[in-house]
Amino acid sequence: MSIKILRSKHNLANAKWRQKNKDYFRLWRERNKDYKSPSHNITAETWYHMKSRCKNPNSRQWRWYGGKGIRVNYRSMGHLIADIGLRPSTEFSIDRIDSNRDYEPGNCRWILKNENVRRMRNGTLRAL
Repeated sequence: MSIKILRSKHNLANAKWRQKNKDYFRLWRERNKDYKSPSHNITAETWYHMKSRCKNPNSRQWRWYGGKGIRVNYRSMGHLIADIGLRPSTEFSIDRIDSNRDYEPGNCRWILKNENVRRMRNGTLRAL
């Protein structure tokens, strides 16, 4: 059997399954309006941006982090959460207590963004 035939059978099965269960999902979404999928989790968003500015030279903030040799020394987002907990709200940002050290256990905390402004080099609030 060719891949094209298998793919079309798979798509047909998925379409039938979605049609059969669409009312269930509609009702579930109505009952769980506050649910956010893990991809929209604010802690996961912080984790992604933290890694990006330390590892990706194309990141706008890389020169202040990865360009200076700052690294993320947490093995996973779970280790970050175990160290400092979940991000309390969007009003908080991650902060390195000693700005010359890496993102590592014992050197990170959640801090209000307006408090973090005082600790920044140029005094302007940069989005995380």
